[in-house]
Amino acid sequence: MNAKTRAVASIEDAQRALDRALAEMDEIPSFDPHLVGFVVHTLNSYVNAMSATTELLQQNLSSYPDADVRTWLDGISHATDLMHHTIGRLLHSGEPSDFPLRPTYVNLTVMMDRACRYYRRLVQWTGIGIVWQPGAEVPLVWADRVALALVVDNLLSNALKASPQGSNVYVEVTAAQGEVVCSVKDEGRGLDGDEQARLLAQMMTGSGAATKPSTGFELAVAWEFVDRMGGRLWFESEPRRGTRFLFQLPARKERDSLM
Repeated sequence: MNAKTRAVASIEDAQRALDRALAEMDEIPSFDPHLVGFVVHTLNSYVNAMSATTELLQQNLSSYPDADVRTWLDGISHATDLMHHTIGRLLHSGEPSDFPLRPTYVNLTVMMDRACRYYRRLVQWTGIGIVWQPGAEVPLVWADRVALALVVDNLLSNALKASPQGSNVYVEVTAAQGEVVCSVKDEGRGLDGDEQARLLAQMMTGSGAATKPSTGFELAVAWEFVDRMGGRLWFESEPRRGTRFLFQLPARKERDSLM
């Protein structure tokens, strides 16, 4: 599927999601603990439609003689990246276990590309580089689009916090035996055995209250969402050699693509 076809398909998917959201809106009670989840999914549908439309315009107007057009479209693209990031932040207002998942097939490669683009703008003054290495022919994953975006955001944010000035963060998405694997590696100081044990305990038991916006809490949120989506998240680390966080999710099987 080429970029233009993918953009058109994204617009159509977003429109169908918007139609469902509008139909569900009248059914919202005066108080609903899942209201945040509903709002996040609805906003995400709007932003996906904007992103796909902007991408399509950038492709078709790449050779347009007025350079201002490209500048304006780049600005809109950056604004949608900011909105994607902000939508993900809304999930930190509650417990991951309360957030209603709506799984669908998601292009993790495109999602990670957008996240890397967003964070490059944020850290360009620090000298930290983001080395993005997408794999070839990576299938779609079965996941909740909003929850997956939060996982990606948390891992990238955590890696950049651990990175010294002038170092790199290495990001990969690859296919492996019916799974899609994402890897985010920093060049920070790494963790010794005791630190790894404490972090693992935080990740597995520390979803806690959303009033603790710490690195451990953010990783616990990522761990819980990946687990709820049928995947696995883990990390590898050595003192003075950095830390790598990885997660895997089920890939779309060929027979699924024919359904």
